[in-house]
Amino acid sequence: MKKGAKTHIPVRLPGKNFWLILLDYVFVPALLYLMTANWCVELFPATPRWMWVIVFVGINTLINVRGITYTARADWIMFYVEAVVLALFIGFGLNYVLGEGGGTGQLVMDPLYRPGEMNLQFIGLACTIACLSFLGFDGISTLAEETHRPEVTIGRATMAALLCIGFLFMLQTYVATVIQPDMSKMNPDTAFFDAAELAAGDWFRKVLLVVNILAVGIANTMNAQAATSRVLYGMSR
Repeated sequence: MKKGAKTHIPVRLPGKNFWLILLDYVFVPALLYLMTANWCVELFPATPRWMWVIVFVGINTLINVRGITYTARADWIMFYVEAVVLALFIGFGLNYVLGEGGGTGQLVMDPLYRPGEMNLQFIGLACTIACLSFLGFDGISTLAEETHRPEVTIGRATMAALLCIGFLFMLQTYVATVIQPDMSKMNPDTAFFDAAELAAGDWFRKVLLVVNILAVGIANTMNAQAATSRVLYGMSR
């Protein structure tokens, strides 16, 4: 090499996957904050939506700034609360259908499959919802530097979360559908809470609404915010 010649150091630019994941973590938390704000306004009609967005962004930022230990503790607290409320919902729902004869009156297959109603438009809509709901499982991989033996534990944790949470989502949706099989009688935005009210009363509807506000407004978006910082860290390196 001649004296004074410039050396070219190869620079590895972030791959397309990094940018797509980052975009996902920008849009989905914004959607979650909007959902949470709508639920809060339903509980407190006189309050503006933007106020609740600022409140939850501030709470999540405060927890994440304190470090991953505080984030993990908050996650465990929310997990126990959600598990208890989910068990109550399933118990009340099955008792309403099988014990009181409400809703469908029995466990049926209609919520899972209806011959003649399956078409490409229906499948396409389901796929878009499934793709949007994927965010969260991939977030586990962003915490590889905070765990032991990530080459083993990260993959196992991702698959375990996918299977367990997927099953629980299908179960609670099935129970909600057999409680009220006619969706035309329910508000699409609050149908799940309306099903809870049918099964256990207005008090349980409010409990479920508060728990969902905390779960979505804090637990989900807090983890998305933490994952975003780690995606940016990986891209910068």
